[in-house]
Amino acid sequence: ALRGQVGPILGYIGAVDERLDYVLIAHLAEQIPEATIALVGPIVKVDPRDLPRRANIRYIGQQPHDLLPAFLKGFDVCVMPFVLSKTTAYINPTRTLEILASGKPVVSTAITDVVRAFSEEVMIAESPREFVEGVRMAVRGPDIERRQRGLARAQGASWEAITAEMSRLMDEAVGRRERHIRGDRRLASPADMIDTRLISRPRIEREVQRAL
Repeated sequence: ALRGQVGPILGYIGAVDERLDYVLIAHLAEQIPEATIALVGPIVKVDPRDLPRRANIRYIGQQPHDLLPAFLKGFDVCVMPFVLSKTTAYINPTRTLEILASGKPVVSTAITDVVRAFSEEVMIAESPREFVEGVRMAVRGPDIERRQRGLARAQGASWEAITAEMSRLMDEAVGRRERHIRGDRRLASPADMIDTRLISRPRIEREVQRAL
């Protein structure tokens, strides 16, 4: 859908709904006319007739989940242009880690959860001017250190990393219990009182594999 586009592609993946700042999106399109703004996702809870229409704004619509990586690969910059309001005060954009895993630079408005959880990996804009400037900077050349932090953060949240951490915690719990049984009180802690019969390692591993 984006093949043949001239200039940088500024992409958003998610619902095109009342949470987006359409004034900001129109402003971005006007300030960077050489770029294409691609909004990939279903239009819901808003009247399509009210959406900004510019030559460089593309409403791609809902796409199969297995095609989303291809869209991300085609983006030059990922944007998260959420409006700052009571509606979005506590939203948690669920695709943030998926976007970071793509290695693409990300520019977002100052949504509370993004600021709190991803300020080291995502470029946060406090105003429309900062948003436009952040996108321009990202187009000129990504922040390598920020990109590396984003990739590391995404990798750390993978199922493989999560199961490895669970395995480590189970090993520690079993070790503490064994030390407690041996009567080594110096190495024991309140956590040693956990009955490891209730956290059977094979059982937990089976449950983890079933969840995956």
